[in-house]
Amino acid sequence: MPGILRKFSSDKEVSSACIYATALGVYEITLNGKRVEDYYMAPGWTDYHKILQYQYYDVTDRLQGTGKENVLELTVGNGWYKGFSALTVSRTGMGIGLLFGQSFMCVIQTGQKR
Repeated sequence: MPGILRKFSSDKEVSSACIYATALGVYEITLNGKRVEDYYMAPGWTDYHKILQYQYYDVTDRLQGTGKENVLELTVGNGWYKGFSALTVSRTGMGIGLLFGQSFMCVIQTGQKR
């Protein structure tokens, strides 16, 4: 499954951090080796022709301390968008490619967003 790995750190204290994520397909996100979502195969089944769901994760307490390296890993798979349907035992036919969208936002102690 395709994946993206990002390493980052902050030289200032982070007061809050969150991730907004979505995918054409399904995804898994880990931060510092631990899953950020509490369920599997996000964003879940949806009619991709009409709507694309997104999820919000508060990851403030999962960040390493000031100046320490954090590792954010994103993995995307076919899911209901491109994969097989158990009901028809055939491809779902909703799409041909995979797409993952995410936004990671940190607010440092001064209130500045990054």
